[in-house]
Amino acid sequence: MGSGSVSRAGAGAIRIGSAMGAAIKNHRVLGPAEAKIMLFLSITFLVLSAVAVIWPRLISLPAAVLGTWLAISLGIRAYKQYKKYAQDKADLPDQE
Repeated sequence: MGSGSVSRAGAGAIRIGSAMGAAIKNHRVLGPAEAKIMLFLSITFLVLSAVAVIWPRLISLPAAVLGTWLAISLGIRAYKQYKKYAQDKADLPDQE
């Protein structure tokens, strides 16, 4: 997958998130394009909910793996940021 398709996928995810937020908050009128997105998301969430009720492990195990992955990656990122901050702070001359 090239970087162009990653960019398009990211832009699509942002559009979907924006449309979903607008529908939930009801802060702007949604057009026909957003209506299609809302219908797709509605059906997707309905199917995922049904799967979660019928086969809970099918949803909970991937969610646990995703949560663990996010927790580890955020922890690593926080550690690197903290190290960088501490290094930058140590490099500053004393302000006396």
